[in-house]
Amino acid sequence: MPYSFPTVYRSKVHNNNVLFLLSLFAAGVLSNIQWNSGSYTGWNTNSNTPPTIVTLGNNLHIFFQDTNGNGLQHIISSDAGTTWQQANPFHPPFTLSSAPCALVYNEQIHVLFRDGNGNGILHAYSTDGSTFIGDTPFYIGQNCDGQPQIASSSLTNGIVVLAAVDHAGNGIVRSTTNPLLMASSY
Repeated sequence: MPYSFPTVYRSKVHNNNVLFLLSLFAAGVLSNIQWNSGSYTGWNTNSNTPPTIVTLGNNLHIFFQDTNGNGLQHIISSDAGTTWQQANPFHPPFTLSSAPCALVYNEQIHVLFRDGNGNGILHAYSTDGSTFIGDTPFYIGQNCDGQPQIASSSLTNGIVVLAAVDHAGNGIVRSTTNPLLMASSY
């Protein structure tokens, strides 16, 4: 899971263990993690709409906004990201007005994004990484400005948590759902 400064990860372990881990990082013990030089996937998006990446089975899935429009696009890699190809469908029938976010839960890819014609947060999901359920994505009942973010972990007891900037404001809003209901809403 990526973390960006100044995000602090809180675990269920005792606070001293978290402080010890942060101290190790500050001392440079964990700073030897190496990343390879990036390679171009062959696709573009807009600089203000970053892609999102998830894994399902043996495939990596990247979802992003169409460079020349507001469509959702989808590429996959079956070799750990060395090569990328258009998913089928490459252009699911959804439009968006910000970058998407994605989560894999219970062997399903859940993609959430801001409506291409408004501010509502929409949800689409796929059980196989190719076929998205519902021709029209489901409105979750919340509006936002910009890109929503989504997470689920043992820290949230498996509940899916969404965070976003509220529409027409700067407040950070949070919404939760039981993930088993996410796939039964259609």
